[in-house]
Amino acid sequence: MKPIRVTKKPEYIRNSILEMIQDNSFDGNQLPSEDFLAKKFGVSLATIREALLSLQSEGFLRKRHGSGNFIYRSVLDSFMRIDKFIDFIQLLEESGYHVTVDQSDPTILENLSDSDHSWIKETGMQNQGEIVNYSRTFSADGEPAIYANNYVPKRHFQVPLEKVGKTERLADYIWSYCGKELAHALLNFVPITARKDEVDLFSVPKGEPMITWREVFYTLDDIPICCSRVSFNPEIMKLRMLWKC
Repeated sequence: MKPIRVTKKPEYIRNSILEMIQDNSFDGNQLPSEDFLAKKFGVSLATIREALLSLQSEGFLRKRHGSGNFIYRSVLDSFMRIDKFIDFIQLLEESGYHVTVDQSDPTILENLSDSDHSWIKETGMQNQGEIVNYSRTFSADGEPAIYANNYVPKRHFQVPLEKVGKTERLADYIWSYCGKELAHALLNFVPITARKDEVDLFSVPKGEPMITWREVFYTLDDIPICCSRVSFNPEIMKLRMLWKC
């Protein structure tokens, strides 16, 4: 096989190996040796190992020293893994949906003492002054799948609210209008029963059991800059998580 000339060889090799696994090109549940794969793709052992490391981190493979790399096809067929994607667009697209995003205009949150917003106080963000609220609805093949209510202290905005535009991703929003880069988020899972908002948006029965989560996003300097409450349509969102033993 001729050497591969691409900018990101490890990513190309990773994708090629994954496709071969999905096509059952390998016998059993074990990959050929790393030497064999390096010769097959015409790349170095270092490139092969970087590609395999990516597949291992996603849970598709596991390396046992002295035995080789083992394939886990049970993981290949598992979609909507929240340990793999935090970006809702990717999460839905990986499951085969066409995704559209509708974003509301930003407004000042009028009543932070409302019981529906009391959890925001736990983040300490109420100490940063007025809170700006805007929402995003992620639709899968035209059906509302995810509803995210986002809250950002007004003092972080570098442009007037009337000049704030629409972005598909929260990280782009915070970077574009607050000039801050997100570093990480902490999530808290909260079970609820469907209220009027969820009934109207997702067309589910009132009282339907649902999973929501609350997340707090932090900047590179570890400042909480945004918190979100996210609701999932139980008819579409079958969330999963890989737990490596």
